[in-house]
Amino acid sequence: MNQAYRDVVKQDDTDLEYLVYPAQKEEKGIILYFHGGGLIFGTYDNLPKEYINILSQNFTLISASYRLAPESKIDTIIGDALAQYDHIRQQFPDVPIFTFGRSAGVFLAMKVAAEREVEGILDFYGYSRFHIPQFLRPNLKYQALAAKLHQKY
Repeated sequence: MNQAYRDVVKQDDTDLEYLVYPAQKEEKGIILYFHGGGLIFGTYDNLPKEYINILSQNFTLISASYRLAPESKIDTIIGDALAQYDHIRQQFPDVPIFTFGRSAGVFLAMKVAAEREVEGILDFYGYSRFHIPQFLRPNLKYQALAAKLHQKY
């Protein structure tokens, strides 16, 4: 496997790190990865080695960081994902870019794809159907948990 390296993109005076795994063979494009964790935890360097080995065969894999909630609002988090994409696009203007996310990272991959030009999306257990009733009403379990936390703190 080619040597991975770290780099940084600036967004609102914040350093957003990313990790680059160069393609092991002839590069066919870039995969821009956003980690999962409910947008409240997780790190950009948590992708399992097996995934890295498979995905970086013919693609440069870039694992992007972003600020997390509750310290950052959703617009900031989405802005970080877009800044990562824009930075990569600027460096590689003619290379196809695919977005990739796991769990909540799929949300960011889809947001980037909705606002920028991507070749495709790799969705590993992300959101799938927003129009079904379960997504249209609050989850009672999490409402109860939030109420308990609110009383405690």
